Amino acid sequence: MSALSPPKAHRRRYAALVLVLAVLVAPGFVWGGEKAVSAGEATVTLPEAQTFSNADTFYDVVPGDNGDVLAGFAGNVRVVLGVDSGAIRIGGASTYVGSPTFELTVGGSTVDVPFGYRFSDIASSGDGRSQLAFVGSVDNVNAVLDEIQFKRASGTSSLTVSAVKAGSGGTIAYDPDTEHYFEFIDLTPDLTWQDARCRAKFIDGVYDAASPRFDKCDETELTPRTFNGLSAYLATVTTEAENDFVASKAGSSAAWLGGSDLAVTRLAGSDTDIPATEGTWRWVDGPEAGLVFWVTGCGTGKKGLCTESDVSSEAQYNQWNTGEPNDSGGEEALQILTGGSGNWNDLPWNSSTLPLIVEYGGLSGETPTEQVERSVALSVAVDGPPTSPVGVAGDTSVSVSWTAPVIVTGATVTSYTVTATPGSATCVTATTSCVVSGLTNGTSYTFVVVATFSDSNTRTSVVSAAVTPVAPPPSEPEPSSPSPAPASEPSPAPASVPAPIVAPVQVGPVLRGNVPPSPSQAPIATVGGQPVQVSSDRRSSSTADFRAGDFLLTLDVAASGGEIRSQEAAVSEIILEEGSLALFSGSGVLPESRVQLFLPLRGQNARELANIAPDEDGTFDGAALFSSARDEEPLPIGRTVLQIVSVTPDGQQAVMEMAVNIAQGPPMPETVRGEELPPT
Repeated sequence: MSALSPPKAHRRRYAALVLVLAVLVAPGFVWGGEKAVSAGEATVTLPEAQTFSNADTFYDVVPGDNGDVLAGFAGNVRVVLGVDSGAIRIGGASTYVGSPTFELTVGGSTVDVPFGYRFSDIASSGDGRSQLAFVGSVDNVNAVLDEIQFKRASGTSSLTVSAVKAGSGGTIAYDPDTEHYFEFIDLTPDLTWQDARCRAKFIDGVYDAASPRFDKCDETELTPRTFNGLSAYLATVTTEAENDFVASKAGSSAAWLGGSDLAVTRLAGSDTDIPATEGTWRWVDGPEAGLVFWVTGCGTGKKGLCTESDVSSEAQYNQWNTGEPNDSGGEEALQILTGGSGNWNDLPWNSSTLPLIVEYGGLSGETPTEQVERSVALSVAVDGPPTSPVGVAGDTSVSVSWTAPVIVTGATVTSYTVTATPGSATCVTATTSCVVSGLTNGTSYTFVVVATFSDSNTRTSVVSAAVTPVAPPPSEPEPSSPSPAPASEPSPAPASVPAPIVAPVQVGPVLRGNVPPSPSQAPIATVGGQPVQVSSDRRSSSTADFRAGDFLLTLDVAASGGEIRSQEAAVSEIILEEGSLALFSGSGVLPESRVQLFLPLRGQNARELANIAPDEDGTFDGAALFSSARDEEPLPIGRTVLQIVSVTPDGQQAVMEMAVNIAQGPPMPETVRGEELPPT
């Protein structure tokens, strides 16, 4: 198995963290039938957090002025909603119809309800479920999403909305387990397996025995078959659940799958041919290309996993019919049998003709163009956290103060606990300030405040700005025996010299409550932990100025062909390719500090792009390279956050964040197989 692409059995979706926007998309074009359809950027629009007053009461989640929940989709969409605690349903006088149609209707909009989500509780008269799912046109799905309702006991839940492009007319189906699409293609006349292999990958692909290609596909018919930005291939099957899904798409018909013991293949991402061996069955294309799934030692009629040593560990699943494969009369190609059993059979690859099942997804470097996931916080009667923690440095101590939480439940605060990081020094109080002692002078500390309420619940503040304890300057010794000074003109008192400001170096991106930031519609900033307004001036399509108080930043992405986009008179995002160089300069920082550029990503995998020292007048200039070292994971493709961190002249940490959209860099030209020449 190539290290470039993990097997499908290990590719599963995670639930997103609260308030994290995981956008896995890039704007562009998607294939829709026989024409390109502009999709734009897929987004989910919902308030970041909402609080409702009464427990166990359904509330509308989508405000009246919210606009469409989903955007950037063309055609049909599949959406899954889930809450980690509580229940959700669709209000708006919605109605659910079960067998045989399994539909939910709101007003004049009707959507299909997929298998596994078909419960009457999902409609407005029901008590809700923890998960809902719908498939339909983006307009109909948005009409349904406008009516999401939520309830729970007191506390906070995470509502996750996941949306992905769906096939039109039922011909292309999305499998949420593998996150791949499958298409059943029945042509007139049907195709041999040799032709089906080429037709799966290319729109008009056909087998040509004289072709120099390893797969023997006609070199004049190489227009790729794609869907939602994903390349196609004759379907591969590596789990029982996937086989059941594929069988359901074939229905009662037989169809070709992408297995053979006579076809030449290659491992995914490799240019080395793997010659065929009679009795050694391999998947021929896709992410499992070249992997062995059956050898003679597995035995005929094998169902389930074959663990023979010659079988690839990522491709052990089999579903052979009784007595198969038997190579009767020279049978080299894999079919799924008629009747809907899902069992496999071998057939001649150049004489038998069948429909085919095409699979999209899983190839290295590809991401769906229309897919998005977002989670937001929904709370019921929850008292707020302490806010705005601020520290004032002392000698081996810091005095921390904060604002009391907003209380909505009638409970009272019984105590506050302040904890320093690094280390674990604390102070406990019933007021809104206390002194954390036992700290080390010259070490930078941050602080969090935990409020404990009379109902035993607790809430935690955001992390404070960094503060560094300092020792006071030594006092002047008093003379032991002062003598009268001769009369003279009085001299002015010497000016006091302020203690120097010690600027800590940020060892990673600034996280709020250990939660990585998510891209916003316009740049945001904090100074000393407090939000400040950011003004942006887009001077050209590749240059822009950003100002937060006295902190000024200029970004220039012209050298790498990047683009700076604006919306509603504010910069909305920076667009550049992986490997691009961005120039930056500015002013208004402490000369003894550093100016650092981060991609916070998921926090633990954050990437520092630049770290420079300002000049003596607080100005700075440098460059940030958006690329990875060979021993690092590649930068994620898509929309994320660029964070700039420094210190203001008065010693307060300044943090500016803006959205950056990293596109896949241009691929290297593929050479003709066997020659070091570009293709013609």
